[in-house]
Parts: sequence; C-alpha cells; structure tokens
Amino acid sequence: MTMDSSQFPSPPGTPVIERLLNLRDLLQKKSFFLFGPRQTGKTFWVRRSLGEVKTYDLLDTSVYLALSRSPSRIAQELSSQDRVVVIDEIQRLPILLNEVHRLIEERGVRFLLTGSSARSLRRGGVNLLGGRARTQYLHPLTRRELGPLFNLGRAVERGLLPSIYFSDDPRADLQAYAGSYLQQEIVAEGATRNIPAFSRFLRVAALCNGTIVNFTNVGNDAQVARTTVYEY
Repeated sequence: MTMDSSQFPSPPGTPVIERLLNLRDLLQKKSFFLFGPRQTGKTFWVRRSLGEVKTYDLLDTSVYLALSRSPSRIAQELSSQDRVVVIDEIQRLPILLNEVHRLIEERGVRFLLTGSSARSLRRGGVNLLGGRARTQYLHPLTRRELGPLFNLGRAVERGLLPSIYFSDDPRADLQAYAGSYLQQEIVAEGATRNIPAFSRFLRVAALCNGTIVNFTNVGNDAQVARTTVYEY
C-alpha cells in the first residue's frame, strides 16, 4: 500500500489530543509504571496531566549521570511538599527502583515511572517493587480520543502513533521510527544478535499485517528458520 500524504492531508499543526487515561486518578490509588511504544506521547501526557511535579528525565544526560552516581540524590532533593515524583524512561537506570521502593515505604511518595520497554526491566531481574506499583499502558490514539479527526483510511495506512498519524511525510517518519526501534530497543537490549535477519522479518511481518500468520511462509520470505520466526 502506497503512502500518499495528499490523500489524508494533516490538519494545520499537530492538535492536542486529550487521552482517556486519567493519571491523576491513578496516582490517588497507588504508584505505577506507565509503559507504551515510543512516540505514543507518554512524556507529553504526563506533563499535561500533572503539571509542575518533581520530574527526572533520564534522557537528559546530566540527570542520568547524576543519578547513576548517586541514586539517593532523589531522596535528598525531595521536600515535604513533593508527594508525586515522575521518573521518565526508568528502564535506562533500573537501579533507581531500589530508591523508589524505599521512598514509597518510608515517605509514602507516589511515583509515576514511564518507559517504552517493560521487557528490559523484566529480563534484567530488577526490583519491580513487589506489588507497590501497578502497571498501566498508554496505547496509540483511539477513535474515541480522535473524535472528528479520526479517518479510517489514514489510520489503516499510517497507524495511530500521534506523530505519524498527523505527519506530513509518514513514509519517512515510519522508516525513521523502525530504524530507531531496531537501534534503541532490539540492539540495545540484546533481543537478538542477528539484526539483518530481524530487519528482514520486520518488513515481511509488516506486509503480512491483517492476514493469518503462517510461520513457514514468513520464514521463507525473511530467509530465517520457522522456529526463529516463532521466537520473533
């Protein structure tokens, strides 16, 4: 299927979409992990929902380095007014979860911990807070969230990641997204050693979207074993 930007012209600018996930209500009950694919708008929605709360963005190199040297810095920087703390991209520094655990127990602080990959945390055998934090997911946009901006053709062709759904050049943005996914999640997490094979599989899998999965056929087209396709 070709991607013709003129077929589904983007609205001027990217509109602010109100998501259905109510973060404030969730934090009234318990701390939680918020997972979701890259570019679903996790960081934006957290900032829009919670406003000026204490936030540690682990994509910020200075923040990452400071906390990697001294995880207890979080406790030192919290005042008695800081009842909610956000740590963005927690999978980048899972050692912080020990400090989070302690602060939940000792000070009753509520944490919102965002990340694009729950897989890396589970595989790393890190402290997942033993029931002290729930898990929520922010998925791509829904028809209900988009309201009158929903277009079935656009959704089928582009998907519902906000930045790509409203993109002026969805093909280029999707290619960049796939490349980023391979580098930052598959390679960085060591999910597979054979990146060329996985890359071929990824393309074949995309072409098979919406059909019944036949592992043998996918393996033949991607030039990998059927068992490998099953693992992927």
